[in-house]
Amino acid sequence: MNDTHAVRYAVSATESEGVAQILQLVQQSALEEHWAFLPEAGLWIETGLNENATLQVSEVEVDTDYLVALVSHFPRINLYHFHPAGLGADGTIPVGTPLSEVAASDREAVTGAFPGSADMLATFEITWMLEEAEADAEVRHFVISEFGIVEFGPTEAGRRELGAARHQPQAYNHFDLVMVASVRLGSYNVGRLFDEHRDFAVGELIAQLCQQISSPEYRMGYSPMIVRPSWIHDVAVSSTSF
Repeated sequence: MNDTHAVRYAVSATESEGVAQILQLVQQSALEEHWAFLPEAGLWIETGLNENATLQVSEVEVDTDYLVALVSHFPRINLYHFHPAGLGADGTIPVGTPLSEVAASDREAVTGAFPGSADMLATFEITWMLEEAEADAEVRHFVISEFGIVEFGPTEAGRRELGAARHQPQAYNHFDLVMVASVRLGSYNVGRLFDEHRDFAVGELIAQLCQQISSPEYRMGYSPMIVRPSWIHDVAVSSTSF
């Protein structure tokens, strides 16, 4: 972990090796960090900024200036950050745990699998940044938690709409998309799903929430460690637009 920015660490590793190391940090660190994985170079580079943590909240931002420099040299970049385990809960919750066995006080912890509102807004800003820089690069967004990996971001249709609205951002419904996610991840909807699907496992609930949040313009896809859903290919080997 490095919470200073005078030096940015770079590590030569495969994507799966880097994800495995991040998963260890999920269990050990209260401070989030952010990295870019460069598939063509087999390299992980720290890209976090303004790391901050309290007893209940941990935050990290993307250093967009640094990202602009990276996209000028690398055609594909996969951005990863993690959410520490156990925030708002009494410990980790295995993804196979039936919902009926999760204490009511621990239900909110399941939402730690998802990107926050600021993370979603950052995907829009980065899309506009790439348009402004005329960068021919693909940037994908992942969050790792104790529950697995969630990939999130605008779909191809969403990116087209974002590009068209670059000079009139108020014309795009990105705040509506964030609001939908916030409502779906709110205590009422999460509690309702817990009560209605008590035979579901935690991982199944997370997958259902991803489906509820996703739209033609914005998509979230979930997989527990380490197997990914079929639409998320091993981005260290191949890349598929979503």
